[in-house]
Amino acid sequence: MFKKLITIIFLTSFFIIATYANAKSNPLPLGTVKINSIVYQVEVADNDATRMQGLSGRSALGKNKGMYFVFPYAKTLSFWMRDMQFPLDIVWIKDQVVIGISRNIPPPAPGTLLQDLAHYISPQPADRVLELNANAASTIQIGDTVVFSSK
Repeated sequence: MFKKLITIIFLTSFFIIATYANAKSNPLPLGTVKINSIVYQVEVADNDATRMQGLSGRSALGKNKGMYFVFPYAKTLSFWMRDMQFPLDIVWIKDQVVIGISRNIPPPAPGTLLQDLAHYISPQPADRVLELNANAASTIQIGDTVVFSSK
């Protein structure tokens, strides 16, 4: 039983380290997201590994910068603030239209256990998510059109 537990811990740790190392060594695709008259420079998280890593572990996000999460189809999405060090706005998107906004989400307190992290749920099925600095989505409203362009 003890050997099995050690093996599971080792494999889980290896997967997490490999995912993080891959995300660090392979820069994410870049693009722009335009909502109303504001253009955000974004990194695109379009696979399981990059979506899981997200903005975790970063110390800051520049002005009008963000991360754009792309999912293969619309579904109810759940995000958490694992290893986040600054507050965010989360813009929930479906079919290029804003369907919800979670505003000014604080980072977790240091030492918060994974099982104690709050989850932020899309108000309905979404196929895209835009994470921005807290309050950067202050001019964005439900129903706004989202235009993404890859670089």
